[in-house]
Amino acid sequence: TCNALLSIGANAYLEIIAPHPGADAARLNPQLKALFTDPLANMKTLTPYLWAVGCADLDATVTRLGERDIHLTEPATGARQKPDGQLLEWRASFIKRPEFPGAPFFIEWADPSIAPPSDSPRGCLLEDFSIAGPEAGLLETVTQTLDLNTRVNHAPKSSIKICLNTPKGEIHLPS
Repeated sequence: TCNALLSIGANAYLEIIAPHPGADAARLNPQLKALFTDPLANMKTLTPYLWAVGCADLDATVTRLGERDIHLTEPATGARQKPDGQLLEWRASFIKRPEFPGAPFFIEWADPSIAPPSDSPRGCLLEDFSIAGPEAGLLETVTQTLDLNTRVNHAPKSSIKICLNTPKGEIHLPS
């Protein structure tokens, strides 16, 4: 993928992802291809479709959600070289049971000072963030268990709505 990052307030960032024009789909990790490349290929407009919850202690998050019958994968490590040469490292975990549309994934940064929420370009602020889906009860369990300031609505199809305050006024995604 090709990515652009934007800090949108304390501990929050927006990542815009597009398919990399030179990527060889046959060489991609099948799980990452299904999560990123395949959905992006079908999008015609800027559409929020994934969201992550940053965790200071991913293991504690896995435990807290497990106590509420939301089970996560074992945290997996990841890393990438930033344009400035620094190595950005993280651990991430995904909801494995029960699976439901609109579910977030969870990420813990090895060094939060160089992670996207604090190290990306600034200029916009998150005004509103809401999620909707057919499993609103499970989404509410996640947001309430982790004390997330996120509105949850019931809807037949999963969606994410974002409102940003920008130097040129409010922007709503999707528009």
